[in-house]
Amino acid sequence: MDSKSGRVVTFLLIAIFISTSLNFAILFYQTFTLEQSDNNQIIKRQFNEKDQRFSMLDVQLAESDETVHLAVISDGFRSNQHFVTLLKSILFNQQNRLTEPKDFQLHLHVFTLWSEDTLEKILLSWNLPGVAWDIYNLREHVDEVDWIPNKHHSGVLGLSKLLIPSILAAGERIKTSHVLIVDTDMVFETDVTRAWSLLQQMRRNSTEIVFGMTENQSNYYIKGDNNWTARGRGVNSGVILVLLDRLNSSLWRSRWTSVVASELSERSSVKTADQDIFNAVFASYPEMLYILPCEFNCQTPVHVHNFQFCPKCQQSPEVLHFNSPFKNFAAFNEQNINHFRSSWERCLFYATVDGYQFRSKTFSWLKLNDSGQVTDKTKEPNLTGSISPSCSIFTRNTDFRIHPFFMPYSDSSKSQPITSSESPINHNSANQIALLTHLSFDRIEAFERVAKSWNRSISAALYISESQVINFFRNWEKSTALSQRNNIALHVVYEIPGRPYPVNFLRNVALNNSPESSPYVFIVDVDFIFSPLLYDTIQPHLQLLEISDSGPNLVKQAYVVPAFGIIAARYENYSIPRNKSELLSDWANGFVEPFLRTKWREGQKNTDYIQWVDSKKVYEVQYQMNYEPYIIARKSHLVAFDERFSGYGWNRSMWLFRLWRQVSLQFMVLPQSFILHVPHEVGIWKSYFTGQNDHAKTCIDSLKQLALDEINSKF
Repeated sequence: MDSKSGRVVTFLLIAIFISTSLNFAILFYQTFTLEQSDNNQIIKRQFNEKDQRFSMLDVQLAESDETVHLAVISDGFRSNQHFVTLLKSILFNQQNRLTEPKDFQLHLHVFTLWSEDTLEKILLSWNLPGVAWDIYNLREHVDEVDWIPNKHHSGVLGLSKLLIPSILAAGERIKTSHVLIVDTDMVFETDVTRAWSLLQQMRRNSTEIVFGMTENQSNYYIKGDNNWTARGRGVNSGVILVLLDRLNSSLWRSRWTSVVASELSERSSVKTADQDIFNAVFASYPEMLYILPCEFNCQTPVHVHNFQFCPKCQQSPEVLHFNSPFKNFAAFNEQNINHFRSSWERCLFYATVDGYQFRSKTFSWLKLNDSGQVTDKTKEPNLTGSISPSCSIFTRNTDFRIHPFFMPYSDSSKSQPITSSESPINHNSANQIALLTHLSFDRIEAFERVAKSWNRSISAALYISESQVINFFRNWEKSTALSQRNNIALHVVYEIPGRPYPVNFLRNVALNNSPESSPYVFIVDVDFIFSPLLYDTIQPHLQLLEISDSGPNLVKQAYVVPAFGIIAARYENYSIPRNKSELLSDWANGFVEPFLRTKWREGQKNTDYIQWVDSKKVYEVQYQMNYEPYIIARKSHLVAFDERFSGYGWNRSMWLFRLWRQVSLQFMVLPQSFILHVPHEVGIWKSYFTGQNDHAKTCIDSLKQLALDEINSKF
């Protein structure tokens, strides 16, 4: 394979991350092979191309220090993933400008129906200097457009772009005279201020101009049957510049509503959502529209002919737009498919860029905007005190980027899905308990085992690098235990190289984003599996737990689920026991034993396995230092995990100790329930702690003592 082919092939594999059809991306992956050795050559070529492109500027960059206001609609797990990729493309090209501006600021206006919390956590954890943001709830406005029949896959969100100019012009959040509105399924190839500077041309051209858009790069409106009215090829609404200070909101609403009524008298619905309506309005009121240079919206649907209509989209595209969630390569001709591959490669590059780099001092010249920098009050601050600075690698664990609800998920407590309803099966009925766990990329198979043995809600935090996301998607899609469910809330925590595994940070992410429909949580590690009847053995006791958790004589209790370990030498071909009787038989025959009985007896001994053997009722056990049971408890009774603990050692035992001291939690053992630990290779951080690294042991032990002293002094 030659170098050029290798470069093209390399980035195609990463398509799944921002691909709007996972099945398509898997098929695409199978068609081509990967040559990782070409990565450096590709990146070097990208920088060289940018240097050349910036030397041929044909659009005057804005000379002012004005904030760039960029608006998007993002809702649902796919759109939120695309939004992150879009933002990374903007930041990357701003970071690599040849000439630094006097002052650059970006203000994001993010509109959504159901993803407010997710988007807020993404942006808060990213903590981008120079980037301010506001999130707008469209539920207050959708009744203005939901009466319009719409066949487009975007639904009411696709029509809501009509409302953004009026919402922003009202200035309830922040006053701005301009806005750049873009779709999330696109990436910027150059500095965003190049598009922003086109506002000056719009303003100088005519006093009646309000909107700027590029022409549609296909003959869709010319040749289509029963399409909405448009002038010539019409315009594409993926990129819209708006002079808000010229917008008369009431007149704008009057115009588009009357045009819609007129068009619907001749046809049953819109086909391309807001784009049909924009085109029909501009057909009647052409003076409102300014045609932007075509390279600021290079479109890539099957029917596009941007070679013919916009040669610059081949040579020097400013913005790449992927238009549709479903791409069929068979429908592209040879020339178009090569161009699409090239465009896709660029998009994949931004999808896999390390987002942490945009926090670096490369951006130190950006002016901070306080409206976008707020405190995440959902995080519990670190406890006071300090340990040796040489131990900081084990305790610096609060500044990770997170992406909650990374995959399809819906919560039965909400009237609409949190992310989208794109997954085919809903298992959320009668879900009182959500299982909480955490994992790294190499534990995906273990997580699949968990999903197979627990069909109720799961909230899991995945620690992964952006370069690993492609393979994660492939594994998820291949697994019916994962891909055919929408009650698994998966939250991504992006890896910081060199940091120990942030076990307690991950647990807090899973806990803080657990389903609202589940008042109780079952907190386990990913290496456990369960009998398929486990929930049935727990559920009858929940009513008693609810009684103890309420009323005048409030007693805060947690259920202990006895943990057993499968003997490694007997694991092959081992069948999971369905009930307590079968488990006791396996114990008697040497297949299982109480978890860590020989390695760390203190961790589970207070469960009192001898009493459990004959028990028919729930029984209370006393807490003792270092007791580490796996518990089911009401979320409202729990405290945050101490995020200073990472790697291996004392991370869960200190949390349970604090629960006992601060909450006075009682521990009640379930008589018929059990979980099984699956033997596996020792993780790097466990071996680091239990091996010969005296420094690691000293640091973790010092942190344990510090945490003990703090808890004892407070509670």
